[in-house]
Amino acid sequence: QAALEANADEDLVKLFDAAPLPADVSAELQKYVAQVGAPIAVRSSSMFEDAFLQPFAGVYSSFMLPNDGGEEQRLAQLEGAVKRVYASTFCQAARGYIASTQNRLEEEKMAIIVQELVGEADGHGHFHPSLAGVANSIDFYPRPHTSHEHGCAQLSLGLGAAVVGGTPSVQFSLADPAMATKLDAYATQYLTPESRKVVDRAIASVKTRVETRQRLKAPLASLFA
Repeated sequence: QAALEANADEDLVKLFDAAPLPADVSAELQKYVAQVGAPIAVRSSSMFEDAFLQPFAGVYSSFMLPNDGGEEQRLAQLEGAVKRVYASTFCQAARGYIASTQNRLEEEKMAIIVQELVGEADGHGHFHPSLAGVANSIDFYPRPHTSHEHGCAQLSLGLGAAVVGGTPSVQFSLADPAMATKLDAYATQYLTPESRKVVDRAIASVKTRVETRQRLKAPLASLFA
């Protein structure tokens, strides 16, 4: 209730920072930082974010953590990031966006995704993520030799600014016969062998899910839940 009544984002953050996480959640996060030493992303995953007609993509907060230092310090940073993602559900920008839709803030449900970043350290204190992308089970702009049901993907180097910012990136249908050739050319020019393995695994995973959906005619949410 206090979060709903907060009139400023600064007050909202203070409320969430002061509130302890449930003991079982803290215990799981402690196990995570004990096992993962690479940089991590702490991302929102809400019920409204992937809504078909009024998606909330980009409305809530995400955080990139270097995940270095002592285990106690890394746990504190991770817990703080988790709290602030939850806090962003109630921030002024989110409230303003919700007000422009037919949704209600009280109906929103938020979860948190903690992901290890895949990439390489350069030995000078910098970490370079390999690639990022977006995959869809429906291709709204198919080519003449592909269809909507084939799905599509878009990949770019680094953290994915190219995907959301309009910079040239690799775009293809998952059923396009030229996909392998296009990826080979891209990988040869830009990616290390280890990064290419990441691409191959990502594409294989998405294709498997799309093929399963087509075979079973299952709802998208049941395969990507």
